[in-house]
Amino acid sequence: MQAHGFQVEDRLFRLPRQSLEAQSPVFKDMFVFPPPPGVDVEGSSDEHPIVLPDVVTVEDFKRLIKVLLPTSYYGTRLPKGDHDGWISVLKLSRMWQMEELQRAALNHLKYSAVRKSAVEKLALASELGIEHWIMPGVNELAQRSQPISIEDAQILGLETALKVEDCLFRVPRRTLEEQSPVFRDMFSLPPPPDVEVEGSSDEYPIVLPEPVKVDDFRRLLKVLLPTSVYGQRLPKGDHDGWISVLKLSRMWQMEDLHTLALRNLKYPAGWKSAVEKLALALELEIKDWIIHGVNELARRPEPISIEDSQILGLETALKVAAVRESLASDGSRLVAGCRNAAHVDFTHIIKEIFDPPGTSLLSGASNVDLPEQSVLQTISDVYKGVVK
Repeated sequence: MQAHGFQVEDRLFRLPRQSLEAQSPVFKDMFVFPPPPGVDVEGSSDEHPIVLPDVVTVEDFKRLIKVLLPTSYYGTRLPKGDHDGWISVLKLSRMWQMEELQRAALNHLKYSAVRKSAVEKLALASELGIEHWIMPGVNELAQRSQPISIEDAQILGLETALKVEDCLFRVPRRTLEEQSPVFRDMFSLPPPPDVEVEGSSDEYPIVLPEPVKVDDFRRLLKVLLPTSVYGQRLPKGDHDGWISVLKLSRMWQMEDLHTLALRNLKYPAGWKSAVEKLALALELEIKDWIIHGVNELARRPEPISIEDSQILGLETALKVAAVRESLASDGSRLVAGCRNAAHVDFTHIIKEIFDPPGTSLLSGASNVDLPEQSVLQTISDVYKGVVK
């Protein structure tokens, strides 16, 4: 069995290549790449070992080997009650995508049996994705008599205080900085002399602007911190939740979350009216929804109402009305009640009206606001083609 040499800190290990390839796609891919000409293969000898990154410690690696190679000379099988050992296994198996070992570690890590504080267990749960520890940890913290201290917040990575409406949140500063240039710029500004830094305590939180609602912010945190104390990951079908994420990710330029929200927002049937969905699509630039929404309004028997125009705005209501009136019979304008448009595809005329030459509303680029006269002229041109 072919063995490879690994260096962890200042220690050398020899492990069978087949065991690593069988358990980890990371190592499998590593062994596929041929070395440059004239260069010894990494791991082929003690003089040319594979050097593992600094985050891997000798103690963690030894514990992983006890599970990966339980009958090897690296020691007996890891005991079930060795929680520190199984935490090491979980940490490295996540890093190297060893799914079987990851499942085994999670099965051995029961919340009540691990002898650590609630704060330490919550921090581990967040770092290592131990979702079944989240609620017990939160409950334990909520039931204890001592308040959460600054030290607790630092261990949990919740060192930044934010105020939304009348609710206080604690979130990791680094996560906000990584995801949002708006927060990154905010944190880079030095505070005035002798003034406490905003967000450093519950008494001096960063106060978020009024458009931000508590429910919207909670939903954002479920995506931003999916294994945190703010609850489990946001479900795919939670349209209200993903609209909240889209709204705030646009506001704070969180590109990754914005893309993720758009990917989860497929045009839903039976959720809100067509008018409300179209209004949201235009407000938040959900381009995939615009054609769906206008098509739905154009196909319905009822005409565009005053209430619809109040939700959509007069300009958009006129555009939708023009799409509806593009359906004509015998050169005559159709009246409400005589329409049979349930299976008509208005996509071509929608693009003509909502995305006339010189604009890019439906092509994936930024919206261009048309002057009112241009909009009315576009609608007028459509009417001339369908109304005698």
